[in-house]
Amino acid sequence: MKQIHKKGSDGAEEIDEERKHAELLALPPHGTEVYLGGIPPDASEEDLKELCEYIGAVTEQVRIMKGKDLSESRGYAFVSFRTKELASKAIEELNNTEFKGKKVKCSTSQANHKLFIGNVPRNWGEENMKKAVKKTGPGVNLVELLKVKAVYVKNLPEDITQDCLRQLFEHHGKVTKVVLPPAKPGHEKSKFGFVHFAERSSAMKALKNTEKYEIDGQVLDCSLAKPHTDQKPSGGPNSQKSSLY
Repeated sequence: MKQIHKKGSDGAEEIDEERKHAELLALPPHGTEVYLGGIPPDASEEDLKELCEYIGAVTEQVRIMKGKDLSESRGYAFVSFRTKELASKAIEELNNTEFKGKKVKCSTSQANHKLFIGNVPRNWGEENMKKAVKKTGPGVNLVELLKVKAVYVKNLPEDITQDCLRQLFEHHGKVTKVVLPPAKPGHEKSKFGFVHFAERSSAMKALKNTEKYEIDGQVLDCSLAKPHTDQKPSGGPNSQKSSLY
């Protein structure tokens, strides 16, 4: 009697996941993307692709960064090459090259290939974290558990001082530093700051659900500060306020 084996839906999903992972791993590695700055406002993606293709194979269309209305170029773009060697060659040969009457700058793209994950269980080690991340996809090279010891505080009064903020939090543990970054023009009411503790346990204690903070009737919004994120190339500042100072 002939036996018929039917592949279950779980098996099909597993094959589909493997295919997606293979496609992701086939993408060009980090270090193959270059930054092109000072490009003419009327330059098209096709123009820039032609400029770059004599160096070697471009893996995807050139990405010209646009303004909020998507109609005007912000004057810079990113191009991905097949290999790191071709990207290095492009930087060497295209930097300060004249293109449509303007000198363009070509340098390594500062690709942000790091992922910040918060609310990690306290008893987890790097292996636990790596296993959890690998379930979502391939390509995990390094897992680093950061012991952030600072609290990000927003909705502060305009006249807040470092001493006032220190006194509010120091009963949780030794405070090593209080930072109050200057407000941007027109955003004086969006005051925020950072309280750095000597121990992470003190920062976590300060963020317990039972802890509420108020200054002059103004309720403060507190959370664990985020570590520094990679800065973008000269196309716009990093807008992540809660990153550590």
